[in-house]
Formats: sequence, C-alpha cells, structure tokens
Amino acid sequence: MRRMLVIVMAAVVAGCAGPAPEAPPPPLPPVRSVVSADPCLLLTTEQQRIVGLTRNGQSAAVAAGEPGRVCAFERPDGAGRVTVEVVRGTVVVIPTGTVVVMQDVSGFPGQHYRNPRADVCVVEVEPVAGQIVRVRVPGDDDDCSVGTRVAGLAIDTLRAAR
Repeated sequence: MRRMLVIVMAAVVAGCAGPAPEAPPPPLPPVRSVVSADPCLLLTTEQQRIVGLTRNGQSAAVAAGEPGRVCAFERPDGAGRVTVEVVRGTVVVIPTGTVVVMQDVSGFPGQHYRNPRADVCVVEVEPVAGQIVRVRVPGDDDDCSVGTRVAGLAIDTLRAAR
C-alpha cells in the first residue's frame, strides 16, 4: 500500500509541474550605425516587394542644414514617393497641434505623426543615440502603418548588416 501511495504521489507531483517554461528569445543584435548606411539599400528587393515599393534612383543629400542621406521609393498606385532617410541628430521640428504617437519599432524607440500641412505621415526611429531612420509616406497612410512597416524593415536590414 505504501509503495502504491508513493507512485500515486509522484504522478500527481509530476502532473502539477506542467510544461517547462520557455526560454526567453535571444536579444536582437544591436544596430552599429545608421548614418553610414545607404538609405537606398535599407530595403532589400524582397522587402520592397512586401510593402509594394520600387526604388527610384540613387541616394541624395537630405534638405539643406540636416546631415544625412535620403532615397525615394515609388508606390505602384501613383500615390507619391515614400522616402527613407538616415540622419544625424535628434531635434525634429513638428508643426504645432500635431499629435505625436510614441511607439516601439523593431525594438527601438520611435514616434510617428501626420504632418497636416504636407499631408504626409512621418515615422522616426532612433536605433543608435543621435542617429535616426526617418520614413515619410504621402497621402492616405492615416495611422502611419505603412511608414511604420517600412521603418521596421529598414531597421531589420541595419541589424543584419553587422
């Protein structure tokens, strides 16, 4: 009887333990540099296909006064160009009254907002202190989901380029 009780107790204790907890996923690799990257190479051909963009030309300097490079990608619906920028600095001028939404983009701090004056969604991610990936999407990207997706893919490419 005592042997039977020990076997039953062992079975009950083993059943209560449940499955072993899963190990946490390994940390994502860091991004080493943003500003040294060519923004035209931040979306692979496959990533461009996923988000429906086609690269248009070579990278160029960002607007005067801001250190960085920009690359334009065409949208097949003719709704304008999506731009991907790599810039140094953290100061961003946002129009008064604009609602800024803080968000995580591929594990890094980011934000998005709609610039009502230019009818464009802007997504900014800072994977390295003082270095920003900025994506601008004109037109109907009301919740900035297209811009956020493009920024996330660009960050994934930067991580893979270690």
